[in-house]
Amino acid sequence: MQFLIYFAIVLIVVAVALILLMPTPENQQPGKANTLDDFQFPDNSQSRPIPKIYGTVFAAGNIIYIGNLKTQTITHCQ
Repeated sequence: MQFLIYFAIVLIVVAVALILLMPTPENQQPGKANTLDDFQFPDNSQSRPIPKIYGTVFAAGNIIYIGNLKTQTITHCQ
């Protein structure tokens, strides 16, 4: 029984230490949200050729449609 108590105490201490040592994002001030302009999405361009792919491969590039992208205002701070 004592082992479980010591284990719980060590677990709590480690969790608190990890939370305190967690790095904060450099490009974002507290309370300031990212906007859609801060993200970079692949775009569709007429000058870029569309590759033909045969088989199963990873192909990054031309996204035709990205749906339901909307912003939401911050109404309260934690």
